[in-house]
Amino acid sequence: MQPRCRPDHRDRSDRRANARADGGGYRNTQWLRSAADRDAEQFLRGLIAETYPEHGIIGEEFGAQSAASSLKWVIDPIDGTKSFTCGVPLYACLLALVD
Repeated sequence: MQPRCRPDHRDRSDRRANARADGGGYRNTQWLRSAADRDAEQFLRGLIAETYPEHGIIGEEFGAQSAASSLKWVIDPIDGTKSFTCGVPLYACLLALVD
């Protein structure tokens, strides 16, 4: 049996509108996943750009940013977003530097 995900920080009308499961018993949390992913990626992009301005960045949410260097950072801001939105500690931030 799959756990149910019920974020408490949405108003009731939003919860009712999204009450149908997305196929696995979870409520529709796409809006939350998208916001969390975008915010996390923007934060990481800012840190990388400040520390390594010559490096490129390829992110899941915002695509590629060109660079003068052959070094590129690849970002998956929240891998396991379903777990993240449900409060299950089975998620990670994936960050790689490739040449």
